Amino acid sequence: MDEITLLHKINAGFDALQIKAPRGKAIPVVST
Repeated sequence: MDEITLLHKINAGFDALQIKAPRGKAIPVVST
């Protein structure tokens, strides 16, 4: 897997998390 595809997958994953939890109630990811 090349780097660009990996970055797109990561961005898509973060978008999915934001859509699933728009209010940020209980997100098990470390917020930077």
